[in-house]
Amino acid sequence: MKNTLSYKIDNELEELKKELDSYRPLPKETAISLEKHLMLLYNQESNAIEGNSLTLSETKVLLESGITAKGKPFKDHLDIINHQKAIEFLKDLIKEKTPLSKRDILDFHYLLLKGSENEKYAGVFRNVPVFITGSTHKTTPPYLLEKEMEDLLIWHNEALKENLNPVIRSAILHTKFARIHPFIDGNGRTARLLLNTELLKVGYPMAIIKKEYRADYYETLENVGNNEDFSDIVTFIQKEAKETAKFILDVVGQAKHKEEIDKLNNDLKNIKSLKINITNTRKQK
Repeated sequence: MKNTLSYKIDNELEELKKELDSYRPLPKETAISLEKHLMLLYNQESNAIEGNSLTLSETKVLLESGITAKGKPFKDHLDIINHQKAIEFLKDLIKEKTPLSKRDILDFHYLLLKGSENEKYAGVFRNVPVFITGSTHKTTPPYLLEKEMEDLLIWHNEALKENLNPVIRSAILHTKFARIHPFIDGNGRTARLLLNTELLKVGYPMAIIKKEYRADYYETLENVGNNEDFSDIVTFIQKEAKETAKFILDVVGQAKHKEEIDKLNNDLKNIKSLKINITNTRKQK
């Protein structure tokens, strides 16, 4: 594997992160609204990459009102609902800020597959070989899964101790996991949950990988190759995180502008009220 210290830190992303930090804590209403929108978008896009047919608006209606989309498969609805439960678990892990564990990974996977036709495989490493469609990469054989997953967590904990840049660390974690492919189904969604859990734990914006970039995403994963050069996927994840950061800053900027306008309006009201009081006082005299 290429030396992780040789991967380039994205200075633009780091500056965006600093700017985001300068606004924290965000106003409560803004923070709630932003989280709700971003998690909704993330849920829909992460499932869409895997072929889910629900649109963003259909996903919103399903999660908020329980109303299903006419003519859409039951599986697509279940995947969205299960992914939302996994997102709630993600939020718990962010608050705890404890190092990633095997139990966390299995719990994520269990939540994704619960109630599905593959429920018997939920939260359990596979015991049969699998292949990644359209890829030349050979996934880890079943008898080596426990060892490779253990090695992955050891690597990740060492990367934490060595203060490897969080975006680089998270991108490599996500990609190593995807290449191991430890489950029968749900590997991609689990990989992206791990990616965003680790980003959010340390205050970085989410990397929301969109369906429109699916071909590029898969190509960058394939480009890792046998020599494990993660350069392309690191750059790809950095780009997606920057897009989220810019969106958040735009929303925060609008909220701040509105706050300033509201303050100005209140000041004008107070001045007007003061003038009325002064005028009334003079009349009384």
